[in-house]
Amino acid sequence: MTRTRLVGVALARRPGPGGGRSRARWPGWARAVAWLALLLGVLRVAGAADLPPDMARILGRGELRVAMHRDDQPKFFARGPTGELDGLDVALARDIAATLKVGVRFLREADTFDGVVDVVARGEADVALSVLSRTLPRAQRVRFTTPYAELHQALLLNRLRAAPLRLDDDPAAGLNRAGVRVGVVAGSAYVGFAREGFPAAETVLCETWDAAVRDLLAGLLHAVLYDDVEVRAWQKAHPEQSLYVKAGVLEGRRDPLAMAVHWRDTHWLAWLNLYLRSAADNGTLARLQRRYLRDEPTGGPP
Repeated sequence: MTRTRLVGVALARRPGPGGGRSRARWPGWARAVAWLALLLGVLRVAGAADLPPDMARILGRGELRVAMHRDDQPKFFARGPTGELDGLDVALARDIAATLKVGVRFLREADTFDGVVDVVARGEADVALSVLSRTLPRAQRVRFTTPYAELHQALLLNRLRAAPLRLDDDPAAGLNRAGVRVGVVAGSAYVGFAREGFPAAETVLCETWDAAVRDLLAGLLHAVLYDDVEVRAWQKAHPEQSLYVKAGVLEGRRDPLAMAVHWRDTHWLAWLNLYLRSAADNGTLARLQRRYLRDEPTGGPP
């Protein structure tokens, strides 16, 4: 019997020099490479066949697909001068992939953080690792791991607009009144945080963090609510604005960050939680947090 296919490539018969038909041949090295690729593929599929479906999907594919926000979030995922992605979330994703012995691909089409959750909910990514706040509304659609980092809610205040509110003793109570405008990034967990924390105030949706800060400096907002890492980074980058803007952390208002997976991926979720426990026990998690999140404190309450 004449072999006519090898690894999906047809080996057709061709007319010989005398008009007859002769068998097409590959060089010896090409045949060896093709058979090796076939063997590796068979072994990978065979090895994944005995696994739960969610783990078999990732290992059989040989690639971990990670959903991330389209825009860079410094300290978590951002492109450096060479164009290489780096940050806490990127480092975790790469370490997870290395532990699984697979490659990694970052899917960065979502333009909101809720949109990142949608990518996982649709089954287009294996995990969302994108400075995601773990919230109850999101948990209705996906499953969250245990937190891998913990941030805190923080405020940027327009000093002139906020002065009459007398926020020194209790900023939460001072902002929670009619006529106060608190800006948040649309599609982020901070929309819910603001509405829950300041129900009497107006929650103003801003397209991006930069847009929210512009509105604050223009006097259109009394305050902007976001995480302490972003607030601290902005404060450090813009010391000249300290006369006009005050920053501070809302004590006790935590913002735990977690990975999200599809609600059906229960074994994959258990594996990730065990990975996080092991990373905490062997010091990997603390080392990455020190590397990417260490910074000066953001002062006290606003």
